[in-house]
Amino acid sequence: MNLNLTTLPKGLLRIVLLIVVGQISNANAANFNYSQVQLQVGYASFDEPIIITSSDATEDQHRHLRVFGLSAAYQFPNSVFIGASATEGSSATELSQVDSTADSLYIGYAIGLRNRMDLYATLGSYNSAAKACNDVECNSMNDHTFGYDFGVRGGVGYWFEWGLNLKTLPYEKLGESSTLGVHGAIWIDRHSSLVSNWIRNDDGYTLTLGYRFSY
Repeated sequence: MNLNLTTLPKGLLRIVLLIVVGQISNANAANFNYSQVQLQVGYASFDEPIIITSSDATEDQHRHLRVFGLSAAYQFPNSVFIGASATEGSSATELSQVDSTADSLYIGYAIGLRNRMDLYATLGSYNSAAKACNDVECNSMNDHTFGYDFGVRGGVGYWFEWGLNLKTLPYEKLGESSTLGVHGAIWIDRHSSLVSNWIRNDDGYTLTLGYRFSY
């Protein structure tokens, strides 16, 4: 996608939301029954690179964003949970720079289907903003929506867990965005786990690794 700084590609705002989806999907389970704080790092990859043209007509390509995410959630005894997350992504060269941020507030409910398996749903408020700059000017865009998702989460023994998640975000400016997420975690002890997320939407995917502290 070619960017002349008069408009921003919709995918730039939507892609960084993928890591937010991953953080939310790891924050709720009636059978697991925990609250958590989670830190994730990784990258977001575009199906089509963002091409920014500089003042001397040089084209600069951005195919990936480095991403960083932080989230926190609290689960009540009745399996209702609330949470918040924030994410930022960036890519820079000598001639251009791309930055994107996203945050969310959400509430949800989890139901135990069987031992070590849950079905959950959330409703949340999502904000996304992006900025792209060449050597002389910048352009920015932001959008807000309420989104919902459904997921399943399970465990293998007491050391490994897995999850699948489907999310829909009907943005006003960006249009509807749907995501599919696959999640995994390895428990180190009763409080600590290493987490991984692969999440895909219409514009690309994110792959992240992180640490989760459950309390």
